[in-house]
Amino acid sequence: MSATAAKTALLPSLSPFEGAPEAPEGGFSVPPGVRVYAVGDIHGHLGLLRRLQGMIDTDIAAHSPANIIEVYLGDYIDRGPDSCGVIDHLSRPRPHRTVFLRGNHEDYPERFLNGDDVLEMWLHNGGIETLASYGLSVGRMTRPSALRRAFSAALPSTHLTFLKNLKLAYHLGDVFFVHAGIRPGVPLSAQSRDDLLLIRREFIEHSPALPVRVVHGHTPRREPDVTRFRVGIDTGAFATGRLTCAVLEGPDVRFLHTGD
Repeated sequence: MSATAAKTALLPSLSPFEGAPEAPEGGFSVPPGVRVYAVGDIHGHLGLLRRLQGMIDTDIAAHSPANIIEVYLGDYIDRGPDSCGVIDHLSRPRPHRTVFLRGNHEDYPERFLNGDDVLEMWLHNGGIETLASYGLSVGRMTRPSALRRAFSAALPSTHLTFLKNLKLAYHLGDVFFVHAGIRPGVPLSAQSRDDLLLIRREFIEHSPALPVRVVHGHTPRREPDVTRFRVGIDTGAFATGRLTCAVLEGPDVRFLHTGD
């Protein structure tokens, strides 16, 4: 089994998604005249990002509403071959409004630069590839302090500014965009940073109603994971080659994605 096949085998399988879900009673909608393109976890795959943005541009050209917003759900870096290229690309202006959210992987480089003891965890979770994309070889630097100095020198100021300005969540109409999810039973205004970036089981396995429809990444699935109260769009691009975008307009949801 190839390395890619082995990674893909780790992703939980869902039934193939065959269309937009029915809106819950009461309707969870983005505001009238707005179309949102929400992009899942990129993980250092610049080619997939460019391809998906091309699909977004084609979709907009076919029919453009009054207001277009692109929301990126975090985990731009790690695991893939060109995290530096992804951040550089996302730092450039798009022709319409963009909102960039923080993923848990974006915490690693910032915490490392701030002196936190996270290097081993970061390297284990894709940091080796990220550092390599900035021209750094971990094997040549045995001390974290030396690697920290080298990474600080290699990281463009525009990339650091991009990372520092990432938002934890974005609330629009009846839809809440976030990297990982929310803790059920806790008001949106009281959600913890850790939950917004890291929660999985307590959110994914939650069955009672939520106050909003949550669009999230973080938990990879082979297909978009759609329920009445959430839309999961991390389709494991780092392993599958499928980067997914949820298109939200009114109460409707449809999908664009790279790969087969």
